[in-house]
Amino acid sequence: MYRTPDIRSTIKRLGIGARTVHLFGVDYLHLILPRGGDLFLTDYGVPHLEQLLPTNWNDKAYYDRPENAAFKVGLPGSSHPYRVKTKPVHGRSLDVVVKWCRVGQDVIFEDLRSPETSAAQSDLRLAWNGPFEEFGLLMELRKTNRLYPTTIRTQKPLAIYSPPEKVKLWQTGRRKYMFSAQNKLMLRAQDQVPVEEALELDIHRLYALIYGWVEGIDAAQAMETHKEDREALLELVKEVHYKELASRGYTVVDAKADHLIVRYRNGHLLREKNGRIAYALIDFELLQRTHDFAERYQIAQRKRYWHLLKNQNARATRAIAGVHHTQIFGIDYIHGDTSNQGKLWVIGSNAELFEYFDPARWRTSPRIQLSNVTYRTKTLDNIKLVYRKSHVGMKPQDDPVDRQARRAQRFGYNSPFEEVAIAMELRKIGIDTVLPRAIYRTSHQSEPAEWLKDDSRYISHQSFKTHDGEPILLPNYDYYLLFGYWQGSDPTFFTDSMDGLGPVDITLGRQGGLISENEYREILEDTHARLKAIGFDEELLEDRLLLRFENGSVVKDKNGRPEITICINGYRTVENGLLSWKEYRTMENAIRKKMRKAGYDDLRLKGDHLLLSMSPDGELARREDGSLLCILCNFALIRAPWMKYA
Repeated sequence: MYRTPDIRSTIKRLGIGARTVHLFGVDYLHLILPRGGDLFLTDYGVPHLEQLLPTNWNDKAYYDRPENAAFKVGLPGSSHPYRVKTKPVHGRSLDVVVKWCRVGQDVIFEDLRSPETSAAQSDLRLAWNGPFEEFGLLMELRKTNRLYPTTIRTQKPLAIYSPPEKVKLWQTGRRKYMFSAQNKLMLRAQDQVPVEEALELDIHRLYALIYGWVEGIDAAQAMETHKEDREALLELVKEVHYKELASRGYTVVDAKADHLIVRYRNGHLLREKNGRIAYALIDFELLQRTHDFAERYQIAQRKRYWHLLKNQNARATRAIAGVHHTQIFGIDYIHGDTSNQGKLWVIGSNAELFEYFDPARWRTSPRIQLSNVTYRTKTLDNIKLVYRKSHVGMKPQDDPVDRQARRAQRFGYNSPFEEVAIAMELRKIGIDTVLPRAIYRTSHQSEPAEWLKDDSRYISHQSFKTHDGEPILLPNYDYYLLFGYWQGSDPTFFTDSMDGLGPVDITLGRQGGLISENEYREILEDTHARLKAIGFDEELLEDRLLLRFENGSVVKDKNGRPEITICINGYRTVENGLLSWKEYRTMENAIRKKMRKAGYDDLRLKGDHLLLSMSPDGELARREDGSLLCILCNFALIRAPWMKYA
């Protein structure tokens, strides 16, 4: 955050202690001020570091001078906000709004919501946000603009300042139990930080929130001075608070016209190109997530994800700090550091995909183990992924008496970068594969046992470097491959369907309103009954049941039931009598033959490396030529024609 030379030199010149902290999803530059007190600058505030030092906006003697009286003006509001023009620094001033946080105080306000809205939101938490919680929610809200066609414009959060002076509890109006609840939220937001290093709010200190000033007048004032616009402004207030915010999973408990800033030009309301009234939202001390926030946010994130995947080879429309483009074995990646200081390579050129594969989105989410090193999970954005730990740097430990096993041991495991290249190349020659999405290198170091070592890949990859000059492949780190979760149908089919949601299982169909609760239950019960009839006694997880849609309606099978697709591996098809051993071997040999014709050799093709698609009645999906639809999902021991290993 303060790695740029000019910021570093400014901090050094001013003799200020500095560190970075992360709270409620927001990075701050924390300045420990020479005269005491703490200043926390957001990314928006860091470029204005000197203007935001309290000596440049909180100097009573300076603003008490008659010639400077207009530079500090009180604003309406019980949080005692005021507009300040900072002292000029290097010839430049900054217009800001400063208000004092009311965390821990009782909430007493005139409820201006409509009766029906009040009833619907009567169980919301009536508590003032803490300063870091308020900025975190606002930053989160601002980020949702990239998920929706309309933009909610807001004040920019610049800084949080806490003066060193301590005040008596009776002077603050705070209640201990309310303040304690806020500190519990603070600690929960820092669960990755040692307890002794975690930041807490001090009940005896004050906290000022500093926002950028927004030009204009509030909508309540505009209704008084421009009565002809009253109806349009009332409609705008409803639209913003009860539709736009609500559709994103947020609400402002004290929804008021005062919270919208509008502008007039030549006596007319300023409007955007689409005719909508231009506005900015202010005042976030009672901003909250609604109860269905997570569901709404996940659906919006999922739509954006599939849109980005469809355009993964296009450059991002906006610059993403810290994300770089690279090419390895002919495959384009966007590459950078992860939130936990690991490394991440995401396939494609669209940097906006990077955040979806950060380990914070998938490493801690519930997972299902598919093998010793392979797991299936749903990310925090409700995106299904399969991730597998790479065996690179180890020798396969198969039976040395077997000739094929000895070949595999001499060859060694492919690196994750080789696996991705092979998967992409096989798709080009007509062999269906799962879709690789990313490669993740952990931040912690590890090392295999000495007798398992194979250095061939570290040697062959030496010329490939990370953005900061390290070799991409190092022997003392773990690597994970991330794949799209193949559910029995080509996921690329779904990028243009179902409003961009991607593959839709029955759970997502219900959440997204594509099927009703009754339809969901009927499909679930019917599918389990059909599976039981063909010998599947265990109940499949409902998110494995894939639906197909055409023109917004569920596709039906020949019997008028919703068409359901289920993924199954090659071994299970034989175990459950869906394929005979002879049919299985025919399918396996056909894949080997096609690979060898193109110069590829799979040294350990196994039944669980092959994925098929079946209906709840056990019918396996086939291509137009009658061959089985079969997908390859493991590339660790495939020799490509361009490889030089033994």
